[in-house]
Amino acid sequence: MGESLDVTFYGVRGSTPCPCDENRRYGGNTSCVVLDVPGGEPILFDLGTGLRFYGVAEPCDGAPFRGTALVSHLHWDHVQGLPFFAPLHCDGAHLDVFGPAEGGSSLEASFEAFMNPPYFPICIRDLAGEIAFHDVDEVSFEIGPARVTARSVPHVGLTYGYRVDWNGTSVAYVSDHQQPVDEPQRVADRVLELADGVDLLIHDAQFTPEEFAERSDWGHCTVDYALEVAHQAAARELVLFHHDPAHDDDTVDRLLAGAQERCSPLDVVDVSAAAAGHTISLHQPGHLGRYPTGVTLVTGMDGDEPLAMVIGSFVSVSMDPPLVGFLPGKSSHTWPRIEISGSFCVNVLSDTQENLSNAFFRKDGDPWEETGWVPAASGSPAIPSCLASIDCAIHDVVDAGDHWFVLGRVTDLSHVDEGSPLVFLGGRYGGYRPPV
Repeated sequence: MGESLDVTFYGVRGSTPCPCDENRRYGGNTSCVVLDVPGGEPILFDLGTGLRFYGVAEPCDGAPFRGTALVSHLHWDHVQGLPFFAPLHCDGAHLDVFGPAEGGSSLEASFEAFMNPPYFPICIRDLAGEIAFHDVDEVSFEIGPARVTARSVPHVGLTYGYRVDWNGTSVAYVSDHQQPVDEPQRVADRVLELADGVDLLIHDAQFTPEEFAERSDWGHCTVDYALEVAHQAAARELVLFHHDPAHDDDTVDRLLAGAQERCSPLDVVDVSAAAAGHTISLHQPGHLGRYPTGVTLVTGMDGDEPLAMVIGSFVSVSMDPPLVGFLPGKSSHTWPRIEISGSFCVNVLSDTQENLSNAFFRKDGDPWEETGWVPAASGSPAIPSCLASIDCAIHDVVDAGDHWFVLGRVTDLSHVDEGSPLVFLGGRYGGYRPPV
């Protein structure tokens, strides 16, 4: 499988530390998540009380600790672990801390204010190790082999979420997120930018609907809203995070079970609940992720309802007989509905149709309204503005691991255009221009 980006949870609780027998399985320490980046130093999301337990695994008798912390905001539950991080009591240790400057004070001044008598017995400068503070804005920057993107997130006070991309693998961290009170499906553009197509989305899921109704201005959200964010951003896997201090293990189990039941229709592959000590390993796509794929819309009908999937695996298989193929994921909610009809149509997108691809991928509103689609011979939707529409009867469906390999027999080919096709590579859209 090659190298992996390992994501380990040390603190998963929101608001205040609350370890007890009732939350022993998930843990009671506050926000701290560690990314072990191959070829680089560790990257920490937040410095809550879970940081102390990460420090226990980093003794002073080895090489001095070096790493980077990305602080979301300055509320106590996200910063109070710093003085208890044992590696910083060792000579030669170094920690870079990135986070928001708020209230006219720099990030460093804020830390110096609360880690100082009479609030704490020692100051930052009393530590044996070195801490370098960096005020962060809505920027992207490199940390070793990883690229970090910071964007503001709706919460109480200035708050950032972070995205880390490494070698084709991505993680987004949105620990505290104010759900809109009257628009439960509205997600801020900056949040969607962070979470767009990530392999792993770590997201606030503090409240039940009943709790949110009572505390709608506390800066947090429900499990359903976390699912909505993952759905709109097309995140592959969602981790429910920032558990409420009042939620024991059984409560988190129930919330997780409900989310897992609802995730499939939202095209979220997997949902888990953050648990202290648990590691998720994200394997890099390797060379397979470094080649461009053409972007198509595979369409079909379920009764009178038009259906579409964004597909990047379309391939011509045979000229005689004329066969084409593509690979829908087994988690797809749309493919089983198309399969029942016995036919489908492949619409090849042009390099000017990125917005159309995104609209269907994220299921924004009703993307069919702008397509001007017409029924192909099979009845499947053909989109005249595309480069080509290839009408097919389902020839065979073959088990292919976590996907199906669908073979279609071509029955009709219409409005073939010589324009440039839309391609996708490394998280970006583009076009192809043949050499002159």
